[in-house]
Amino acid sequence: MAWQLSHTSEAIAHASDQINALPTRVLAECLAEWQTVDTDDENDPDRLESLTSHYATLPHDTLADAVESRALDPDHATTDTGGFVLWACPHGCGPHTVTFDPLTDDE
Repeated sequence: MAWQLSHTSEAIAHASDQINALPTRVLAECLAEWQTVDTDDENDPDRLESLTSHYATLPHDTLADAVESRALDPDHATTDTGGFVLWACPHGCGPHTVTFDPLTDDE
C-alpha cells in the first residue's frame, strides 16, 4: 500500500537533499521510468534503456531537479506505508526511493 505525501517542509527539504545525492545513473533511471509511464511505454525495456542512456548524459543537477519535480508533485508524490520513504520513480522500486531524513556525513 502507498500513501500520499503529507510531510513538513523540513522533511520535504531532506527528501530533496536525498534526491540530489542519488548517483546520476539512478536519477536517469527514475526520469526514464516517469517518461515511459507518461507515454505508456513502461513495458518496453528497450525504450526504458534508451531513455536512461540519454538522460545519463545530462548534468546531474538537471536530472535531480526533474526527478524532484516529479517525485514531489502533489499529483504524483507517493510514499511507502507509514510515510517513511518517498518514491523517486512511479513504481517505488528499491534503489529509486529516498527518506525524509537529513543526509549524514557518509552519504
